[in-house]
Amino acid sequence: MIRFLIATCLISIAIAEMPNRANADEQPTNLSYDRPRKLCELEKDDIIESSGLAVSNFAADRFWTHNDSGGKERLYAFDRSGKHLGTCKIDGAKVEDWEDLASGIVDQEPMLLIGDVGDNQRKRDKCMIYLVKEPRDPTSEAKVHGRLSFSYEGGPVDCEALAFDPLSRSILLTEKTRLGSLGRGRVYQLQLPDDVSGKHKKLVAKSVGKTIVPTVTAMDISRDGKFVVIGSYLDSMLYERVPGEKWSETFSRNGRIVQMPVRRQGETICFGLNNYDLFATSEKHPTPFFEINAQPSSP
Repeated sequence: MIRFLIATCLISIAIAEMPNRANADEQPTNLSYDRPRKLCELEKDDIIESSGLAVSNFAADRFWTHNDSGGKERLYAFDRSGKHLGTCKIDGAKVEDWEDLASGIVDQEPMLLIGDVGDNQRKRDKCMIYLVKEPRDPTSEAKVHGRLSFSYEGGPVDCEALAFDPLSRSILLTEKTRLGSLGRGRVYQLQLPDDVSGKHKKLVAKSVGKTIVPTVTAMDISRDGKFVVIGSYLDSMLYERVPGEKWSETFSRNGRIVQMPVRRQGETICFGLNNYDLFATSEKHPTPFFEINAQPSSP
């Protein structure tokens, strides 16, 4: 019943917005997606609430995930077959409510970005993003390279989704709205400081737009910075960024709904290294791993 209600809400909002926001030519027309397919179940029993997902900077067949709030300061690496590749302890990190994970090249370093941003009650004055240099050996311990303590413009935000934008060297975060609010969650942008490993004062994530996706639980930006996908408990929304435009312009247009697999509690999504294919897990054990392949669309 919950899945049906969310689906109805999401589709209704998208249809209602189309006449006022954009025509079909403004939507991502050169990309479509196959139906989701389950690749495997993750081998590692410790992964019980997969809440963040990111592809490795080193290999297209390696992925990282972490557990939701209550978990340890650990990242778990696995491959497409679900084989456990290693557990990486993050030295110097704390867990209040880890909600999402991103990967990318930051200042020429392969980086993993861990979002300790969960705030269901909207009470946190400060949230934290940890930057960790991705280890080539997934069994090794990694130290925190940078800590970004920040607040939101306008006050605390319930957020479970972040993504790294390589073009603007910034982080996007999306508000999780309740189903009854009919989406329209705010999207925030946090500009990285010049020295991410140094001390910082008054970092503020500023609002740059809104999305029509309700109950946002995940997001990611493609490695080339062209696409952003925003995930929910049901389906996802794909936005295409025109070269040179601001994020506020991107989110003012319609996105394209991407069908996601039926999941018990879907809180992850990420692009592959090819900039197009999508991957997802689900909370609860055993943890399924899905792939949604991209296909060029006919003009």
